[in-house]
Amino acid sequence: MSRIETEESGKALRYNIESSEIEAGRQLFYSFDQVDASAISRVGGKGANLVKLQRAGLPVPLGFCVTTDAYDYYIIHNKLPDGLVDEITKAKGSLGGKIAIRSSANCEDDSRLSMAGVFQSHYVYNDDEITDAVEQIFRQSRSKEVEQFMALHGKSTEDVKMGLVVQALIEPEVAGVIYTGVNGDNFLVQYVDGFGANLVDGKTQGSSMLIDRNGAILESTGFESRPLSPDTVCQISECTHVIEGLFSGVTQDIEFAYRDNVVYILQARSLTADLGTVDLKETPEDTLEVTKRKLRTLVVREKQEMGTKTAIFSDGNYSELLPRPTEMDIGVYMYVWGGSDGVPGATQLGRSEMGYQIGKEAIGIINYIGGRTYFSIARYAAIYHIGFPETRREYFSTLVNEYLDAVQEYPEKGSYPQMGLFLQDPTLEDLQIRFGDRADEYYQTHQAFAVRMRNFADQFISQFYGRNLPEMTSFIKAMQAFDLSSMTNEELLNHGIRILEHIRTSSYVGFVKAARLGLYYSQRLQDLLQQRLGFGKDRAQEMYSRLNQGLDGSAITDANIAIAEAATEKGALHVAVQLIGHFSTGEMLEIRHQPLRDVPQALHAYVKGIRQAGQYKKQFERQREARLKAQQSLFSGLPDSERQEFEGVVQSSQVYMALRETAKYLFTKEYLLLRDALETLGSKLGLENGDIYYVYPRELPRLVINTGSMLHLIRSRRQAFKNYKELDMPAVIRESDIETLSLKTENTNEFKEARGRFLAEGPQIEGIVVNLDEFKSLDEARIVIEQYRKRGGHIILVATQMNLSHDPFIAQASGLVIENAGIVAHGAQRARELGKGAIGGIKSSLLKTGTKVFFDPAGRHVRKVE
Repeated sequence: MSRIETEESGKALRYNIESSEIEAGRQLFYSFDQVDASAISRVGGKGANLVKLQRAGLPVPLGFCVTTDAYDYYIIHNKLPDGLVDEITKAKGSLGGKIAIRSSANCEDDSRLSMAGVFQSHYVYNDDEITDAVEQIFRQSRSKEVEQFMALHGKSTEDVKMGLVVQALIEPEVAGVIYTGVNGDNFLVQYVDGFGANLVDGKTQGSSMLIDRNGAILESTGFESRPLSPDTVCQISECTHVIEGLFSGVTQDIEFAYRDNVVYILQARSLTADLGTVDLKETPEDTLEVTKRKLRTLVVREKQEMGTKTAIFSDGNYSELLPRPTEMDIGVYMYVWGGSDGVPGATQLGRSEMGYQIGKEAIGIINYIGGRTYFSIARYAAIYHIGFPETRREYFSTLVNEYLDAVQEYPEKGSYPQMGLFLQDPTLEDLQIRFGDRADEYYQTHQAFAVRMRNFADQFISQFYGRNLPEMTSFIKAMQAFDLSSMTNEELLNHGIRILEHIRTSSYVGFVKAARLGLYYSQRLQDLLQQRLGFGKDRAQEMYSRLNQGLDGSAITDANIAIAEAATEKGALHVAVQLIGHFSTGEMLEIRHQPLRDVPQALHAYVKGIRQAGQYKKQFERQREARLKAQQSLFSGLPDSERQEFEGVVQSSQVYMALRETAKYLFTKEYLLLRDALETLGSKLGLENGDIYYVYPRELPRLVINTGSMLHLIRSRRQAFKNYKELDMPAVIRESDIETLSLKTENTNEFKEARGRFLAEGPQIEGIVVNLDEFKSLDEARIVIEQYRKRGGHIILVATQMNLSHDPFIAQASGLVIENAGIVAHGAQRARELGKGAIGGIKSSLLKTGTKVFFDPAGRHVRKVE
């Protein structure tokens, strides 16, 4: 009888051992190749199975078995047999210097008791760790936890005889388990990054795939965050088939590791628990964890690639442009605007022509996070580098880190960073504070850039209408002439790619230039008002609002006036089909939405909304007249030395903010061409309606070549898309915010009052809230607005964001509350066109349809009226 002090239980345990010595001549240590019939019963269940797997030709890491005799000796003598550690040390050297020591009990991994996750494996890198690893496994077999586990199965710890497996350590890229016989005759694969212990121990669910007998993925969850190549999936499937044959009729629980393009089998045991019907449907909680994981990965990558101290992501005005995108929606935008996969987008191409210092860091600005569109603050700042500091490395270590610090402290600065956060129009003093002796040099750099922008602004408007617009019109006409229904899948793919490339390299480049000039001079105007005239920030924004209302040259405004001024309703519909038929029933840049052209009810609703507003043209003309008076008043008070500069800045701001709207109006016609090609391709491939929009543009060739291989991803993404609405995603995500992200909770607080930010001037009024987010269709919203207007009240229009399809409602409203909008947002611009007061930054969910409120755009607040 022997007494052993166990670390786990902290108390003395007694064991009856029949023999006090190892039988003479018994071998304690075998390589897998040496294990024969006389030894197989003494290497434990895991060891025996691994020997069988290796001899069947499966990729099992090289290894050795320690027999249960060594364990018996340890139990009796409270020490390891002489020479055992030396043998394992030698084996470690022959196995590459890194080993895994695993349990292999006599009752482990058999058809009655698997003991999966009961015993801990040890990864050994240093020789002096071997003794402790072996003793820990031996002691664990007599621990309180194992005693309780064995009792549940009618056994005791005395039934345990522990062998060991010593194998070359595979440090895996991913590792996991395979279950056979799931949902019929399929394989369930679950896996995680790195070692699979957390998965086996039940600490994490990881990613999952359900694979059929032919190796095709039927369903998956978390696959995108841990993608496996087709070859890897094939290896997993082939190994599983072989193992099934070795253990015929017995479902298997198989552990594997993957590294350097090879799937290794670490063990196979009988699956002793019935998994039942497995449903891989992703829950909102799963989607939240995938989102956090993606953010952690992005943060690490950003800091490594750009050398910044942190990473921050903002939805900026993208919640307005792409409020709830699918993979195709955001994928098209990522490619044509921000660049992706190392390919520059229109913003990099256009800004390079304008004189910005664009490097590789500027590509890949946009990310799809939690079902929303976020840009990296640091990468976004990369497209604003105009030459100071001199190198990009210094730019990131100074100004970009300064921007990140500012947003870290004040997250709201991350929204529309181009309008206040980025140092675009510095004074000499600004540069002296930051760069000391080099300030004069950098100020000259800034001045030279300002001259380039002035020259560019003087030329681009005529270039756009003289060259860009005719070329766009010609391209659209040529593409419309193709008969999509007669094209093969490959021809449709190439047709779509041609449109996509034209948008990226031509049409969207024009939009980028117009938008950059409009925003540059909008910020320049506000800076001049503050620096030269002493305006405070709020007053400067109010003056900017007056100077940018009722702008001429917006194709959107012109189209609406044409609809409003048509002699008859029928005539208005005809005009609408021609001018705004390509408008989306959702947001223009979410390509999945049907165009008004294809939804007669929505087209009628749009036309009725514009015409019911009454006097649309006169409203616009009143705003234009007010703008001209504000300009005259401003300019008349300026000295001659400053008037010319102010006039040039104001004019450029007005011209290019209007052209920004026109360019968007035009290039979205090409979006419709691309959408038509996608719809036809999806139909020809036999996809369910809308499923093609859960594919990224770069995946289209694979979809055409092997449609079946993409179906599990489409199903998984479709479910995640449903879950995204349950995630409470902030407008700005700092590195410190990642772990606190959560699911939405119901707001039980009754709305009383909220304060936001200034967007557009307008009168104080009492009105009734109509929240567009609450309606399933535009027509439903139109009917409710019409009912309230018949009662003679003012309408306060509320939405998370506003887009082109909301123009008829903006025209009928007396005030706007837009949750995600800055002073240059589309909704704010449209409000100024028609003289509607607007407030941004107030949670739209607080304001319910039918609530009576006091609306004060000058005071930036909304208050409930009892």
